[in-house]
Amino acid sequence: MIHQNIHTGIDTGIENSYLALQSNRMLFKLQTEKFSIEQTIKNLEKKFQTGRIGVETFMKQFRALQSELYLIERKIKQFI
Repeated sequence: MIHQNIHTGIDTGIENSYLALQSNRMLFKLQTEKFSIEQTIKNLEKKFQTGRIGVETFMKQFRALQSELYLIERKIKQFI
């Protein structure tokens, strides 16, 4: 009986470690996506400021990126 409890404890520890690793990977992925979107927004703003894209295109793409960024930030908050 004691042997069985020790084995279960080890399994639980391994499962917890695996879940923590998966959680860290997901958080890293989300942070990477957030950075990418932020950089895309900066590039979009530069294109708009230099006249390479119009107001309509800028606003459409900016809103879509802001929406994506908001969702990613919400997911990140769940990990922190």
